[in-house]
Amino acid sequence: MTSPGATEPLAPLPDGAADADDTLGAPASTLAEPEVMPRRRLWQWLDAAQPALHVLPDSLRGFGERRDPATRPFEPRRGSRRALIHSATHDSLTDLPNRSLVLAWLHERTTSRTDEGALALLYIDLDRFKQVNDSHGHSSGDAVLVETARRLTDAVRSTDIVARLGGDEFVIGLTGPSATSARHLARRLLESLRTPHRIDARDIEVTASIGIAFAGPEATADSLLRDADAALYRSKGAGRNRCSTFDDDVRRAANVRSGGEADLRLALARAEIFAHYQPIFDLRSGEPVAAEALARWDHPARGLVSPTVFVPMAEESGLILPLGDAVLDVVTVALGDLDRMLDAQRTTVWINVSSHQLEDPLFARRLVARIENGGTSGRVGIEVSEHRAGRDVAARALTLVQLEAAGLLLALEDVGIGYPSLARLARNPVHTIKIDRSFVEDLSSSTTVRVVAAVVELAHSLGALTRAEGIETAEQLAQVRELGIDLVSGFLLGRPDALDRLPCSVTTARQHFAIGRTSA
Repeated sequence: MTSPGATEPLAPLPDGAADADDTLGAPASTLAEPEVMPRRRLWQWLDAAQPALHVLPDSLRGFGERRDPATRPFEPRRGSRRALIHSATHDSLTDLPNRSLVLAWLHERTTSRTDEGALALLYIDLDRFKQVNDSHGHSSGDAVLVETARRLTDAVRSTDIVARLGGDEFVIGLTGPSATSARHLARRLLESLRTPHRIDARDIEVTASIGIAFAGPEATADSLLRDADAALYRSKGAGRNRCSTFDDDVRRAANVRSGGEADLRLALARAEIFAHYQPIFDLRSGEPVAAEALARWDHPARGLVSPTVFVPMAEESGLILPLGDAVLDVVTVALGDLDRMLDAQRTTVWINVSSHQLEDPLFARRLVARIENGGTSGRVGIEVSEHRAGRDVAARALTLVQLEAAGLLLALEDVGIGYPSLARLARNPVHTIKIDRSFVEDLSSSTTVRVVAAVVELAHSLGALTRAEGIETAEQLAQVRELGIDLVSGFLLGRPDALDRLPCSVTTARQHFAIGRTSA
């Protein structure tokens, strides 16, 4: 049954739509149902195709019947041949097609489509769904999965397919006009899926990550699923609650991951992990006062590996703790050179810290020991992402208190992304609140300006500084100055780079600040 307060169903894309920005609105009831396959032909086909299900006629999807998984479950006569077929090809919880059926659907379309026949696959994974089961119980988790299936089904045409692969993973296969609108559909799905689920008089908030793959001339069912999964991995690594499309960068990242864990272990042993530094400037004086240290991996065969690839890999493989220690070792040694390269005194260096590190009971002790041994007390700060908070809130809070007592600074980043917790701001000792680049990019909106102004006021009321990241234009620099933001960073002022190239960034930034003061 559809949950009270659930999001309105997404209107299916009307048949014939060719552009990703077409108006969406044709109700499902107006769409022509596919022709139902005669029962005898269906049985003959299944007998020939079992167990691999190598071919899938158009009409097999739901046996020609489009059903709402929340309200119209399939109920064949118990023990009938049709019931056995259905149970073998559909998920028992959501009544969606299962992995075997969607692979058969993809196989037919990758082997029989014409050059003009567009085909795309969306791979959807609910973010941190295990926490829903742990916090609310498995019955509530099942209800969320059923409601998710309904929202996905309501979003597509009857000629497309929605399937559950297992757990909290779903896929959507799109053909023709639907495929050309895949990115647009993915953005709409993100909005729909983040709407809270009303389960047993409680609102359960769940977001999703989506990977998109388009079928090339040589695509197979397995390769399309693999490519969409690789794109999904990028979405997860970039912070979740977003969509990514498979491209050459994703392919290279997937190749790295295939032997990634072993390579990363070797990289840590060989000291292939180093840091680039992005300068941070005081908006009033225009002078550099800090830098953010960003981990980099110089792979001997593949060159520079993106942190969006190796950081999630480290988290999954349990290597995030030694990786964090390696970055800290590099940074504490470089602090003296950092002052000289930024032409500043006692600059602060900020290091990104994951929830895995904060929940490690020995993390604070190791971090403080390294700082004291390096003589860098009071000059190291850690950046904690608000929307990537881990599950063990008590352990995380204890670590933060221990770090504050040792003189470390705390910056809370990504404020406003996902579902922020004001209680977290009150509970944790915050030195700086970072304003996400998505807000900076949208400062032309009066609503965004009011939101940022409210964050600035909140931060200052807590005695914290504000820092806007992602400054890329002189106009954005002027806008954040008017909003009273304290610190800024971004490509306009300096990209992340090696220490010896920072003086050029500082010179360029000072020119921009001088021009800004003159025009003001």
